[in-house]
Amino acid sequence: MRTYNELTLNERVEIQQRLASGDSLRAIGR
Repeated sequence: MRTYNELTLNERVEIQQRLASGDSLRAIGR
């Protein structure tokens, strides 16, 4: 699994949106 810093900006935005919607497990474990 890559570290957060290795993600692209688009992936970060997608993860933040998932976290905001309460889907943190899928956001982190994709």
